[in-house]
Amino acid sequence: MKEKLRFLSLVVVLILAARGMAAERFVNFEGNGFWLNAGGKVTVYVEGSADKGVERAARDLCNDIHQVCGAECSLTDRQEGARIMVSIDKKMKAREKFIIRIDGQSVTITGSDKRGAI
Repeated sequence: MKEKLRFLSLVVVLILAARGMAAERFVNFEGNGFWLNAGGKVTVYVEGSADKGVERAARDLCNDIHQVCGAECSLTDRQEGARIMVSIDKKMKAREKFIIRIDGQSVTITGSDKRGAI
């Protein structure tokens, strides 16, 4: 299971980086884009009541971000200022579904359940 969580975290990082960006830039979509790792720091929001697996996957994502672009990455339980937000929306009808959205200056990862968020 540990290897699966690391693999999924790495897949998310690779998807975001696969747009032809250099490692130090990490995420930038021409025009209306933004630097995810601006200032060399990335904060990942995870709800305090989140499942331990979701929290662990977010921690693995932080580790991957650090390894890929060298940015200092940390978890927080405050949405304000977070560059990545991980949440669960039980209104989504499918199991293990996820949506990755770019909202202004942040990335939101929403899962239909804990496995979708992971």
